[in-house]
Amino acid sequence: MTGTLHVQGRPGGVFHYRRGRVVAVRTPGAPGPETLLTRTGRIVPPEGGGRGGEENGVRKVGIAELEVVRMVSAYDAAFAIIAGSVEDCMLRAGDEPQAQEQAPGWGEDPGSLVREALRRADALIALPHAVLPHDDLVAVAAGVDREAEGGTPIRREILLLADGRRTCRDIAYATAHGVYAVAVEVSRMLGDGLLERAVPGEPRLGGAGEGPILPRRPVVEGAVLDPPQALPRRTPGGGGVIPSRTEKRAKNWADFARFRDLAK
Repeated sequence: MTGTLHVQGRPGGVFHYRRGRVVAVRTPGAPGPETLLTRTGRIVPPEGGGRGGEENGVRKVGIAELEVVRMVSAYDAAFAIIAGSVEDCMLRAGDEPQAQEQAPGWGEDPGSLVREALRRADALIALPHAVLPHDDLVAVAAGVDREAEGGTPIRREILLLADGRRTCRDIAYATAHGVYAVAVEVSRMLGDGLLERAVPGEPRLGGAGEGPILPRRPVVEGAVLDPPQALPRRTPGGGGVIPSRTEKRAKNWADFARFRDLAK
């Protein structure tokens, strides 16, 4: 199957399929491959490929490295979607040129992608001071020296950016780290007393609350997909409605997991 799975919610996102494989996952809740490459000083090679190396002082990205970045980004994006709230899912089957252009040589099994995202969510939930990646604001705890207490590079970056107005998602975009990696490190730093949760509008007065990340909705056995429907698609210069895609909807993650079978 070639098409897209649209997940509505906060942050929500889109899974791009090509021939039954996930070739890209896009969400505002996690930095995409372009952000990861540009924030680290790398650029995507010209269309049609290209060799890695130095050209005019700018590092080019080889095809193999680009595919690794795409894979890492897809797994982190899937986690970011699952760690948020999910309101609805819609599978659109049909031609998806964008997905083909995004990843000509890579694709991941949908089941593996979802299982790893759920594993990461479970691992985060298990931490004593687990944070909500898209909601919890964090600030440096009182008396902590931002410059001296960092230790590892990711901790130093988090301390420099934790001003009570940023979430793990915001810090991930600013540092070109994955949302999952930032959320895990922030949770540990809360336990170590380096960070504290901040109250919106009061960056420095947030207490060190210990509320865990909200558990994901339990799997419901026997969940049923709604009947397929047709969505209107606008065409340049035309006012008519053209039903051109097959759609299936799901209301929970049990249905979402079943889409991996539909995508094969």
